[in-house]
Amino acid sequence: MAETGKEQILDLPVKIVFTENGVDWFIKHKKNLKRFQLADNSVEYGIMLENYKASLLQRMIHLNYISKIELARIEFSSKRREIMDLTKMVIYDILYKQFDMETFRVFVNSTLIKTWNRANPSKIIDENSSFNEFYIESIMQKNKDTIQQISAEISGPVIDKIQNSPDFTNEEKQIQIHLIESYFLYFRRLIWVFLSQFQNRHGYRTIVSSIRQILLNYLEKSKIAEYVGLILMELASNAENARFRDIAEKIYPNTQNIETLIFSKKIREQVQLKLKENEDYLYLTWKISGKSTSIGTENRLQIFLFNEEYDYETIKKEIEEKAEIDLQKKSLVDFYEQIPDQKKNLELGLYYLSYLQDACKEQNIRFDSYVGQLRNSNRTVINLTLQF
Repeated sequence: MAETGKEQILDLPVKIVFTENGVDWFIKHKKNLKRFQLADNSVEYGIMLENYKASLLQRMIHLNYISKIELARIEFSSKRREIMDLTKMVIYDILYKQFDMETFRVFVNSTLIKTWNRANPSKIIDENSSFNEFYIESIMQKNKDTIQQISAEISGPVIDKIQNSPDFTNEEKQIQIHLIESYFLYFRRLIWVFLSQFQNRHGYRTIVSSIRQILLNYLEKSKIAEYVGLILMELASNAENARFRDIAEKIYPNTQNIETLIFSKKIREQVQLKLKENEDYLYLTWKISGKSTSIGTENRLQIFLFNEEYDYETIKKEIEEKAEIDLQKKSLVDFYEQIPDQKKNLELGLYYLSYLQDACKEQNIRFDSYVGQLRNSNRTVINLTLQF
């Protein structure tokens, strides 16, 4: 990801598939949509982005305009940082929304707001309340200094804890502090307005303390984004190397040490040229389930890695000789643990996967991973699913 001034530019050509809300917005603004066939053979409508502001993509994700993002490349390694940044962006947005909902829930259920509601039955504050935006903005401006003070009151102890922690490098400390700022950007303005007006009321301190604890919890949840980015790149790199190995063996059938050969820059360029000529791509798809999805799928993220697996049948046979398993619905851990050693180099990947599973359990996030094959296709699919 490059920067222009302070604006980050994402150099990662992707297909963007819209939700109904996204399609409505684009049609309303007379924007043309393209018809895509995706890696899973489905047909969708959306746009192509090639070199774009990260904030633009982040904004569309946050407005629930995007349902899928698909990346097609002959290799992923050269875009490692961009792929990880995109993955983290999607996960962070889910967490920002959950942080907003959880803090607002604590706010409306607080003693302070319950007291307000009893005294102001015509101006009750609850999940369905709406307030004049002009009024909210005027109070935000009027009480700007007070709001900054309350923000510091909530985040100050958290920042001190981060700064004094021996577990973080200086860079990691800055990332954590930046995350705090990002969470506060999605903080509902109504909360700031009421807190700035009722600092001396009973229940104010309890709200501040509760929000601070929620913030701490979500900083812990944020680690999930890094783990997902790491395991995704490990799996993508191994899929990439498996294809390169297969092509290199065909180009140089008499080579004794194929592992050394495929890491030769010259050979890799030859293999890439061959893959490009054949339009033989690897695919990554991020499927985002937002608020408008059916019950049980809200705040779900699915990441699919599609690979034209040349030796899938061979691997399938070798695995089935060792144990009777169902490859169409099998744990990713079990699948890779049973692939012959010469077909994998996933020790690091499994290390990250183990970390991710443990971290998800601690944060009450459901994580599933499966590997299978598309119907009527030789395309292998790895599916990572997180239910937040």
